[in-house]
Amino acid sequence: MVRYYTGPFLEESLADPLVMERALRKTISLVGWKVWDKRYQDLDRQRRKFSISRRQIEELYHLELTLPVLYKHLMLTGKLKINSPIEGDTVIFSGFIARLHDSLGGEGKRRLEGTIKNALSSNDGFGPLRCELTALNAFLAEGCQVAAVDLEGLENFDYLCSLDGCEFEVECKFVTSDLGAKIQRTEASSLAQSIVDRTMKTFGNLERGVIVTIVTENRLPSGRSEIDTIVGHVLSCLEEGSGTAHYGATKITVEDWPSGKEDPASVHKEATLKSLVDDAYTAGWHCPTGAIMLIFKSESQTGYYQAMKMRRKLVDAAEQFSGSRPGIIFLEFENIGPHLEFKKLYASLIEDLLRDIGGKRKYLDRIILGFPGLPFSGGESFDLVNPARDSGPQAELFNRFRIMTKPVPWENPVMEWRRGWRSQWPNPSG
Repeated sequence: MVRYYTGPFLEESLADPLVMERALRKTISLVGWKVWDKRYQDLDRQRRKFSISRRQIEELYHLELTLPVLYKHLMLTGKLKINSPIEGDTVIFSGFIARLHDSLGGEGKRRLEGTIKNALSSNDGFGPLRCELTALNAFLAEGCQVAAVDLEGLENFDYLCSLDGCEFEVECKFVTSDLGAKIQRTEASSLAQSIVDRTMKTFGNLERGVIVTIVTENRLPSGRSEIDTIVGHVLSCLEEGSGTAHYGATKITVEDWPSGKEDPASVHKEATLKSLVDDAYTAGWHCPTGAIMLIFKSESQTGYYQAMKMRRKLVDAAEQFSGSRPGIIFLEFENIGPHLEFKKLYASLIEDLLRDIGGKRKYLDRIILGFPGLPFSGGESFDLVNPARDSGPQAELFNRFRIMTKPVPWENPVMEWRRGWRSQWPNPSG
């Protein structure tokens, strides 16, 4: 039996502390406190060890870091106290989980519990599940009936939706910033942290801007002695002002960067831009008088390689559809920062790939591409239409999804990604 959800969700439930407290307790109980606590302890160690990546860790894993803290406070005091938008966002997430679990059948409950358990041990965290909940909320907000057919074990795609008599299918995909990257986040963070720590220990306050570029044949050296050797070469170059050194096949370059002294805080935006332009992993650190931009590159990693990784992900999503109804891929990127120009670059890439894979898949109507932004913010969304899609009544119907556009210079509308996320819960029916 297909069980549909209908909107609008129940906004008034959010004002009831007992409902929120029950949702928090239930979300914890689905896999047990020990699993949640272990995840929290692991992530807390990471953010303390790698201060250069602390902000990134806290943004990507804010649910895992916040929910256990709220739960412990609830157990100690008997009350749920929300002090920040991120805490409110976390409680709403637990509300979605609790309501969804209540409404699912036995198979659906088991699958949801397994998804939560996997999220608590995965590098992607709750990104994939939250993407699915964002889609559920978004299509219900548009007036659709939505059935969670994948969770119930009925179909390969995530949702079967109905709007004004037109049925369509939705498949959700979550993409991390290091998709297809040879330079992995953990290895790069460890090396970046070592470089910054030793630089500060050796030179004290940095009074200049520098760019440290490390290029390797394939993956970064990750052994302790290898890291120490590379850091030593970086320090030697810094003492000389700039320079180049080699460690096996790894090339280390240190160069002066005047902008890092003039505007140290700009290092974070500039590092993000470098990551897109150079297909590299980047990190930034600054103090009041200087900054370090760190760039890690693999010679075997190219933009083409990563584009093919993304193409395979989109093809995999498209292949989940039955082909008998219009299909929509709901694609969410991990937070890449607040700068719209970077998101346009990604959107252009996805639009090109859609033209490539969409020609032979006329049932693929569009890709709704989302960038969630910081926790508790709407972010941006791009509605990318397949030029080769089947014509039919859904064409005009799906244009409803283009509401809430923002006035930005982009040929396709840019929408708020999580509009209504804070104000609505699912109301299962059928």
